[in-house]
Amino acid sequence: MNTWFEYQPVDTVFCKGAEPMEMGEHHSASSIFPPPPETIAGALRSAVLEQQKISIPDYYQGNVDKEIITAIGRAGQKAPFEIIGPFFLNCKECYVPAPYFWFTEKTQLKNNSKVTIYRARPLSTSLIKSDLPASRLYWAKGKKDILTTLGGHYIKMTDLFAQKEQIEVKKSSDFFIFEQRTGIALSHNRTVREGHLYSFNHGRLKNNVKLVFGITTTLPLTDRGVLKLGGEQRFGYYRILSKPPLQLEQQTNNDHHYMSLSLYPVNQAHADMLIATGKIVYIGGWDMQRGFHKPMRGFWPAGTVFKEKISDNFIAIGGNYEK
Repeated sequence: MNTWFEYQPVDTVFCKGAEPMEMGEHHSASSIFPPPPETIAGALRSAVLEQQKISIPDYYQGNVDKEIITAIGRAGQKAPFEIIGPFFLNCKECYVPAPYFWFTEKTQLKNNSKVTIYRARPLSTSLIKSDLPASRLYWAKGKKDILTTLGGHYIKMTDLFAQKEQIEVKKSSDFFIFEQRTGIALSHNRTVREGHLYSFNHGRLKNNVKLVFGITTTLPLTDRGVLKLGGEQRFGYYRILSKPPLQLEQQTNNDHHYMSLSLYPVNQAHADMLIATGKIVYIGGWDMQRGFHKPMRGFWPAGTVFKEKISDNFIAIGGNYEK
């Protein structure tokens, strides 16, 4: 059973990108927004410990009830649940990532919010020779201008299944902005490092915009509470939704493809199922238990399309090959 959360930050949210932060090398870092699924999972696990009045040392040593370990997993191990999203909720309308194998004309995307959609379809021709099987070759043909992918943009959840010829497309800047913040640098013992500052980009949601995400389980959390999400102990308020904003089991009239709703770890075993994706996102992080950096890993961006359903964080979408 999935549980859905609505989250409203009190201020900004900071989730650092992949750059190292070594003195003398870099004095700034990019940000990832909306927050990656693993960041949200870590925040939820911490919220469970806080609400259940379990200290971090006890959790690290495994001195907690089995029910808690079953719910959130052991320290240093992957959470036993998946994060669905996050998405943007704007004036009660849920916006989800657009599929990377949907295209539109560049001029339309630049000048308008409502664009004509050209959905990629299987390519079958003797003119193209490839080592890839025919089921892996797709193409899209426009009418006037050069096409560009809608991947990296957002669309209404209802438009994902409506098979419309024209839909409204939103940019990430329609939901949030980045604010530059400068702060002090810390040494390994958490003392101030003299003469060294860092500059970060924090994400700030626009008015009437909230984050929505789901988890593939239920957790021992109150219906409302505080969630510390991202770095610098930034926090906000969550509430558990009584109705899901997204139906994962939608029926389509054509062959199913499956779109990732979140960043998904790159795995060579899944490469043969890949149809369309964008630039790989690299994420590291900080291991609180070990007190050391996590290894850098690559993730397919949200909106990546696969031939098969790999996890519960994928949604079935149709092809509409009639164009």
